[in-house]
Amino acid sequence: MAAPLSKDLRKRVIFAVTEEGMSRRAAARRFGVSAKTAVTWLKRFKERGETTHRRMGTPRKPALEAHVDILMDMLEKNPDWTLEMFASALKDRGIKTSSTSVSEFFCRRNITRKKKH
Repeated sequence: MAAPLSKDLRKRVIFAVTEEGMSRRAAARRFGVSAKTAVTWLKRFKERGETTHRRMGTPRKPALEAHVDILMDMLEKNPDWTLEMFASALKDRGIKTSSTSVSEFFCRRNITRKKKH
């Protein structure tokens, strides 16, 4: 997977355009980036003052969100189950999951799985 270009390179391109008076395309050629990249960097700098990169990738919705009703029903009927038991029951229903994703599901809803003594 490609990594974002360095903050130093971004600053040099922005400086060349804003302080040295170069065009965006000329600055892009000088520093070896695409013209579109230079235009995008300058636009973000002028709008927000940012020189850092954005987060890469597309955020995905957690897989278990589609099965909220099933999980909450299981929790209501079996309050003392372990995370592994929930994961196993979901797998029996044909839902691919793990105990970690079940744990994250409960954490997002502030549901603790600690036993009460």
